[in-house]
Amino acid sequence: MRPTGVVVQSGTEAVSRVAVAARWSRPGAVRPVDAPALGSPADVGAWVAGLAAAR
Repeated sequence: MRPTGVVVQSGTEAVSRVAVAARWSRPGAVRPVDAPALGSPADVGAWVAGLAAAR
C-alpha cells in the first residue's frame, strides 16, 4: 500500500474511491483473509473467495 499523506481524524467523515472497502474496529485489526484487498491493485476475487472460506 502507498500512503497518501491524508490523515483522517476520529469522528470525522471520510470518502474514498477504491475497488474494495472495509472498516476495521481498531488499528491492527486486519485479518489475514483481508490481505488480497489491501494490495495495489486489490485482488477483489481472491478477497471475496477468502471471505466465504473464513466463515
